[in-house]
Amino acid sequence: LGGWSYTNEERMYGVTPQNREALVKLLREHRVNAPWATRSALPDGRYDAEGNLAEPPDTANLDAWAKLWPGARQYMVFVAVGDYGSVRRAFAGSEAGTPLFTKKVGAWIRFWAGHLRKTGLKPGQLGLLLVDEPNRKEQYDATVAWTKALKAAEPEVLVWVDAMPQELETCREMLGAVDVLVPKRAAWLEKDDAYRKLFLDQRDAGRQVGFYSCSGPARCFDPYSYYLLQQWHVFAIGGRWAGFWAFGDNGG
Repeated sequence: LGGWSYTNEERMYGVTPQNREALVKLLREHRVNAPWATRSALPDGRYDAEGNLAEPPDTANLDAWAKLWPGARQYMVFVAVGDYGSVRRAFAGSEAGTPLFTKKVGAWIRFWAGHLRKTGLKPGQLGLLLVDEPNRKEQYDATVAWTKALKAAEPEVLVWVDAMPQELETCREMLGAVDVLVPKRAAWLEKDDAYRKLFLDQRDAGRQVGFYSCSGPARCFDPYSYYLLQQWHVFAIGGRWAGFWAFGDNGG
């Protein structure tokens, strides 16, 4: 259970230095065990012309955030490869799909996996969302390119996708490449059986599944139908992931 709370930042949406520790305490009391961080938790570092890691990333942000969340099951990071307007396919100056890109991304994730091991965590406890709500081929392709590079270096690291396909064909390679598929529950309810089968087939092939919701203002909703029923619905489809946008967002 996670909610994009981004508590690795001192200020993010409604999170402030004054309320961050109280928010984390409240969320942990309510069994949130998959906290979210922004890209700041996993900086790039610096690479030489051959793609070797020349200057390791600063680990301070990740370390401080992990200390806020001892015993979490998963530590989720939004890598922000792209958004609705654009997709950043390059890493450290190298275009996705090139040998240098693969080498640099591999060195990056190996560094972070090694750092997790040193701190007593496992690489499999790190989950990465690359592109938020991917819904077109450009975003699918970026997710696939990054996933291939990540998995070649550290296959245990989870790639987590809140997929929002608009049609059912161009997304299939991406759905089959990642570890976790968490579609928007409202779309699951509104669309047809072919849409649902797209995800259930991946579940049957070994992918983890779940639901997230991002409607609002949520405090105007029936808490049974919006919050509790989602958890039962996850259970009903054999899922293990649930999320809500967003535990740190107070709408200003």
